[in-house]
Amino acid sequence: MHYLHCETEADIAHLWSGRRLSSGNAINVRPPSNPSRIDKLIVDHIREHAKVEALVGRIERIRHSPLHVSISEVVDQWQSGIRELQNRRKEELKNSSSARSSLTSGARQQDAAELGALILIMKTLTQNTRATRTTIWCANQLVLATSILNQETSALLPQSNSKESSGDAS
Repeated sequence: MHYLHCETEADIAHLWSGRRLSSGNAINVRPPSNPSRIDKLIVDHIREHAKVEALVGRIERIRHSPLHVSISEVVDQWQSGIRELQNRRKEELKNSSSARSSLTSGARQQDAAELGALILIMKTLTQNTRATRTTIWCANQLVLATSILNQETSALLPQSNSKESSGDAS
């Protein structure tokens, strides 16, 4: 899984070198015993989501203002997709343990329906992940542009103040 926050965190750390921006590993989520690929994917997404949420919070603190509402909405949609996959996986485990006792054609059809639902949720989660990547990139560009603009403005202010003060004296 490509980590969403690393490049953005590096860019922001470069701009504000005096501030600590490491997202750390605050969430300690462990996969179940004998995890499937889906279980590992869920755990990876949960960890990554926590890091992205922390990064967005840090960006907002650095800017001293919240980011656009759509950024939070996209990150929340990603979290909803993760929870939906997690719930579907729990249902699958529950149904598979009860269906093992009967291997009828009805149970096979139910397995096919569960697999179809799982695939649909994975597709939605993939779309949400892509949207989050794009949104985090946009937030990064916004912060970089704002920072560059602030640096240019602060570089111009002392020069304009000295000219204004000398103009006022004459």
